[in-house]
Amino acid sequence: MLRPDARHRHTGKVPSTIPATPVPAGLPGWRRAACLGCGDRVVQARDSWVTIGGTRNGSYLVLWGTDPLRAFLTAPESAPGEQLFVLGVAHTKCIDAARSRLESSAVELPAELPALEVEIGEHLPRLPYTLDQPVQIDACPFCDSQTDLTVEHVWPDWYSRELHTRGIPLTGDIVVNNRIEVTVPVCGDCNNRWMSVLENDCKPLLLSMEKAAKKGNIPIELSAAEQTRLATWAVKTAYLIDAYQAPIVPRGFLHQFALDRQPNDWTAVWVAGYTPDVAARAEKRALDFLTSSGEPSRNSPNAFIVTFTIVGSPGVG
Repeated sequence: MLRPDARHRHTGKVPSTIPATPVPAGLPGWRRAACLGCGDRVVQARDSWVTIGGTRNGSYLVLWGTDPLRAFLTAPESAPGEQLFVLGVAHTKCIDAARSRLESSAVELPAELPALEVEIGEHLPRLPYTLDQPVQIDACPFCDSQTDLTVEHVWPDWYSRELHTRGIPLTGDIVVNNRIEVTVPVCGDCNNRWMSVLENDCKPLLLSMEKAAKKGNIPIELSAAEQTRLATWAVKTAYLIDAYQAPIVPRGFLHQFALDRQPNDWTAVWVAGYTPDVAARAEKRALDFLTSSGEPSRNSPNAFIVTFTIVGSPGVG
């Protein structure tokens, strides 16, 4: 298997001339490309994916995009003496298949590939480990970028517009120009790509659930895929609520979430009906669960819970 190593440096370099064949995915600006594992399209803004580099024959591979601040190398202790390239991308679930296909030369690679440089050694500085700390108020909570920061509404703009269309007035300290102004700085790359796609995917689902909840309407049944999509949106919103003020959730959870594009195995999401008295309400709390022996754990807090309301019309049953 590819083994992790924290002391390495890799930089992808685009060739100075335009390749005669399409450049592989993994370069800045790509949106859809074939997965090196299954051959299906990798959609950058929707799928969980990784970038793979290495030798053309697959004898040495470098993979990044599965874990924050980590890469995986075939041989972490040394780099080969031959040229390395950015080979392409793969769905996260297809990593093993991609490696097998590359090692067996079953992938037809373009003639021109971006060069990849990998530097390994004890002389390389270690990146400061900050994933155990809460998010910074002046950085993107999902990737730590401090450039190209945009304003992300915790309760989406479409929700405020929906209430306004229904003639429901929005009042309170968090309402500005009839819009719920609870915002978090998020980089343009996260906000306008995977977060935007997630929002657009979930908006019709949330509205259909709200419609079905009204008395006399036909109930709906959520498929497994719709449940996962809704849970992903809910966790994203919960993370933003935490990041909005006095954050407590370690940033590593948010970084991993941005890579996986779905909640981790230790996350539980509950959905319940609620007749609200205000347009938006949220609460968060840090928890401390005891170990199996009844003793406090070494990590405090060791759990977090966030609740929030969405879609219901204030004052309407």
